[in-house]
Amino acid sequence: MINREVVDGNQPLKSITLRSVAQSSVLVIFGFLLGRGTNVLLRVVLGRTLGPGDLGLISTVWSWTTMLGVLAIAGLTPTVTRFLALYLQRQDFAAARALLGESLLWVVMVAGGLSALVLALSPMIAARWLGGAKQAGLLRIGALGVLAWALVLWLVATFRGLGETTPSVLAKDVARALLSLVFAAILWWGAALNVSSAVFWIYVLPAWGASIIGATLLWPRIKEILRTGAYRAERSAWVSYGWPLSLSMFLQNVTGRSIDILVLGYLAAPRDVGLYVSALSLAGLLGLLLQGVNYLALPLFTNSKEQSRARQMDRIRMFTFELTIPITLVLMLWPETITRLAFGDAFAQAAVNIPVLAFGYAVSNFVGPVGQRLLAEGKTRWHLFADITSIGTFLLLAVNLVPFLGALGAAIARSFSQIAFNSVAYLPFSRQSQLWNKRFWSSTIFILLIILAVRGLSLAMNKFVALDVLFLLASVSVAYFWLAYRWRDVWLSWRGQTEK
Repeated sequence: MINREVVDGNQPLKSITLRSVAQSSVLVIFGFLLGRGTNVLLRVVLGRTLGPGDLGLISTVWSWTTMLGVLAIAGLTPTVTRFLALYLQRQDFAAARALLGESLLWVVMVAGGLSALVLALSPMIAARWLGGAKQAGLLRIGALGVLAWALVLWLVATFRGLGETTPSVLAKDVARALLSLVFAAILWWGAALNVSSAVFWIYVLPAWGASIIGATLLWPRIKEILRTGAYRAERSAWVSYGWPLSLSMFLQNVTGRSIDILVLGYLAAPRDVGLYVSALSLAGLLGLLLQGVNYLALPLFTNSKEQSRARQMDRIRMFTFELTIPITLVLMLWPETITRLAFGDAFAQAAVNIPVLAFGYAVSNFVGPVGQRLLAEGKTRWHLFADITSIGTFLLLAVNLVPFLGALGAAIARSFSQIAFNSVAYLPFSRQSQLWNKRFWSSTIFILLIILAVRGLSLAMNKFVALDVLFLLASVSVAYFWLAYRWRDVWLSWRGQTEK
């Protein structure tokens, strides 16, 4: 059945923006925690078992796969989400049917063509990125997952447009994570864990499993749309909204994890890629909360009145920033301890990258889901401009720094590219909200003083590693207890509104 919270235009706005988000947020965050946590765990296992060099090879191959999957659906994910939500709100099933059918056809055709291209060029790509043409087989295995990843992204966009959170999280995050864990455990138990088996069984096959499960969950929810005999394609509206996003989404992937790894792999060795991936896996935990919020922000902003978006934006910013301050400071002050505990002594050199990457994520959490607000208000060209600025910053720094600094150069480039994107994307809203206020100052300073004091004690007693870890956990616990006390009134008020 179609979610009537989206279809029924007579439902009060507060019910859509508060109750549906409240009911979905816990599940979304859980799904992201499971998916990203599993990804970090798998990289820890692969890094400890195979070492930095092989972890770099695996990460490079999968980066090619995900980059091409994003390219195949570039521009379609926000287009499908936005227009499907609008069509269902006014019960225009004919346009919704056309949107689903034509977007799916486009994804299959483009992803299939890109997969064939990788298969044909695999020796040349392997020679430059994987250390030799003999590694071309790894790229061929990865090419099998391009269509699967594109389909997963299309399914996520469709579920978001339907206002459905549970099926999307179950398919993309929960099912894929569990499949990866099961296959990894089997490979490790059978002493069959190597680069090629990891690419196929831990990454490619779970992506196909997630796409099949997602399609199975989607079918009952769109039968009502597909059964309508009418078919009306509003291609001009789709193209007008989506064409800037085609380049924009690809550029997001460029400044994201995939091209970070590919640029580093092109200019440095697989071992540098492995060190960078280990640091990015740990620092990337800071982006987990904002990613979960982004998942909900586009339909939330789309279904909200213009004057309420600034208030919603400020609340989300405060939420994402304050809850990630303690972890940010811990990653900046205990990078070597955390790296050695997670990946082992072979990855000790990766510790220097963590504070740099953590700073970039801290800026993103501070600004909030500004990109989703641009999309909700139809400012796609400005979103594209922010992405171009971001990728320009990344490439300029990466090309000049990576040959000399290796993984650290890629970390600096990534961090500054995040700052560039958020700075430009925030400009259209700079007059509507106060970026920094007294609450932000007090939270940041108080937590900083707590963690710095604890870090000082741990440095004074650094002969005991176990004690250092204890100090780390104690500082985080104190910070979050204080935040829980600080947010108690806001939580009780919000809970009361959602239960009405």
